[in-house]
Amino acid sequence: MSFARNIKTLTILTIAILFLCLLGNSQAYATNGGGKGSKPVHVTGISLAPETIKMKINDKDVELVETIKPFNASNKQVTWSSSNTRVATVSNDGIVHPKGPGTTTVTVTTKDGNFKARTKVIVCEPEIAVKSVTLQPKLVNLTVNDESQLTAKVIPENATNQKLSWFSLNPRVATVSNGRVHAVTPGIAIIKVFTNNGRFDWSIVSVCASKLVPVESLSLNPKNIDMTVGGKDEILTATITPSNATNKNLIWTTSDSNVATVKNGIVHPVGPGLATITVSTEDGKIQETAKVTVTVPVTGVNISPNSLNLTVDGEDKALNAEVSPSNATNKNVTWSSSDSSVATVDNGIVHPVGPGQATITVTTEDGSFTASASVTVKIPVTGISLNPASLNLIVGGKNGTLTETVSPSNATNKSVTWSSSDSRVATVDNGVVNPVGPGQVTITVTTEDGSFTASANITVTVPVTGVTVDPDTLELFVGGKDKSVTETVSPSNATNKNVTWSSSDSSVATVDNGVVHPVGPGKAIITVSTENGGFTDIATVIVTAPVVSVSLDPKSLNFKLGDADQSLTAKLNPSIATNQNVSWTTSDSSVATVVNGVVHAVGIGQATITVTTEEGGFSDSAIITVVDPDTIPPITKNKMTPIFNDKNTYVIALTVTYNASDDKSGVKETLYRINGGTWQVYTKPFDVTADKTHTLEYYSIDNAGNKETINLYDFDKGTCSCSK
Repeated sequence: MSFARNIKTLTILTIAILFLCLLGNSQAYATNGGGKGSKPVHVTGISLAPETIKMKINDKDVELVETIKPFNASNKQVTWSSSNTRVATVSNDGIVHPKGPGTTTVTVTTKDGNFKARTKVIVCEPEIAVKSVTLQPKLVNLTVNDESQLTAKVIPENATNQKLSWFSLNPRVATVSNGRVHAVTPGIAIIKVFTNNGRFDWSIVSVCASKLVPVESLSLNPKNIDMTVGGKDEILTATITPSNATNKNLIWTTSDSNVATVKNGIVHPVGPGLATITVSTEDGKIQETAKVTVTVPVTGVNISPNSLNLTVDGEDKALNAEVSPSNATNKNVTWSSSDSSVATVDNGIVHPVGPGQATITVTTEDGSFTASASVTVKIPVTGISLNPASLNLIVGGKNGTLTETVSPSNATNKSVTWSSSDSRVATVDNGVVNPVGPGQVTITVTTEDGSFTASANITVTVPVTGVTVDPDTLELFVGGKDKSVTETVSPSNATNKNVTWSSSDSSVATVDNGVVHPVGPGKAIITVSTENGGFTDIATVIVTAPVVSVSLDPKSLNFKLGDADQSLTAKLNPSIATNQNVSWTTSDSSVATVVNGVVHAVGIGQATITVTTEEGGFSDSAIITVVDPDTIPPITKNKMTPIFNDKNTYVIALTVTYNASDDKSGVKETLYRINGGTWQVYTKPFDVTADKTHTLEYYSIDNAGNKETINLYDFDKGTCSCSK
């Protein structure tokens, strides 16, 4: 693991420790449950930095830094992956190493929760610098107006930036453009070439006065000529390089004079075929050629038959095209249809598509001559369907509409007739269905062409016009009997009398098929809704919870005169009782008074506080004791009674008895211990049996909290000698 990653880990651990110290043990326990079995802190997310890395193949590795949330997560283990390891790899510590050019995505995934974060890694080829450049030839001899091409070679050949700059150190003698040297005047010039990073080379150019200029090259334009028998002549243009060549005389020849002849570059077509036209310099050293193709042109085209009658889905039929003259070189033709929705054509084969008329045209490739044939396509009916397949209508309601679809959609004759199986239920006119009376009926449509049929089922019902409930008000109480609400759907002969019931507050009352069940005190609205038409009516339900008892907590209160007020809590049963009102009374207002359960000590003595419910008159009481403030601790006396053996000659044990008294608040408890042991509450006399000197300590506490000074007794059981 890298130094940076170690520092990051130590920093996170230090922050976590400081955070826990600041929180304290109580906060730690509150967060994790405390002690054994503490809940782990789960990972909620992860991020990765940086989000994008650009590297070259030879660059140093780059470390990615992940941040897990929260910082004190229990399980911080992660896994790393690269989507393309040929571009870059990643180690288990998030170290990215470039491998090859391209783009990859590095992903870090938490083991806890499978959270992910990603970084885009782009790896580029390393830049290859130019090491040197060479210029050839090193010496160039030219005459005025001559030109020559210098060649610069960059080393290495795959250098990234191969841009070159050219300079002439004596442009009055020779100029240079992109390596092309032009001689201007006699003299010497040095041509230099520079690379983008400063590497350079040079050549010497020597320019002399003009002399005999030989032909260097010859070109023809065009290189290919297409001609027709009886057509126009074509001209070939020969271009001599250099333009100042001394001897520009040329010689023209043809490879086949039966196909084409040539004179001074003018080509004349003779007969069909191929010929090569050659042009040569007078010395015969340089020549160039052009190819000539002579064809017999098309003069027209005929089509047969000139008309076709087809049916949709019927067989295809063929048309024949005859190109004139019969020896025409190019007899290729193309076929087309004026309306591909009626008929298509492929190499003269006509395929019917849809009803109507179309014109099939044949066109020659040579000359674009045309001929046409008319095609008529008809479509018979193959079937019919109805939409929708069924309708639900109501007596006195709106009409329904049925839509017929004749197949195919482009059938020539789409006429149909309509009929009803029972006009007492429904009639039909051009697909419009009129409901007459309740019942079921079949509507049928029939095509005129082919007598194809389709049917729809029609159901006519009597609609619901309203609903009422009885009674419209119910009074229930928690734990009481259920009561029923009865619905009446109108009219009485409605086809669908189904209804649904609902309660506005199921915590007050529920309803099942009109039976209302009380749940808790309050008010709820019971609603009935018709399935047909959604008509509704409501009944109001009021549920109460009667009081059955009341209790006080606590059952008694003790005061010292001058103490602060104390409270009594009245608990009604049930706690959800509708009427929570109670009244408070005291048996002796000179001892204690009470207001809304708050008791105030008035004088020394006892009084009974009573709470009474407004509903039912249920009551409960608590005893109130008020005493004078006590500042004097109690007094405790002890008594030791020996227990002798059977012969009355030896004390086998001593029985210790305590008696504590307090004239005011009374004794709360007495505590004792033997020989410096654990303090114990005295509940009854106890025996001491060991033969040795014992130290007994004891004291008492009264109800006012006064503590007696500890009493100390030393005694020996064997001699029954006791002293304070």
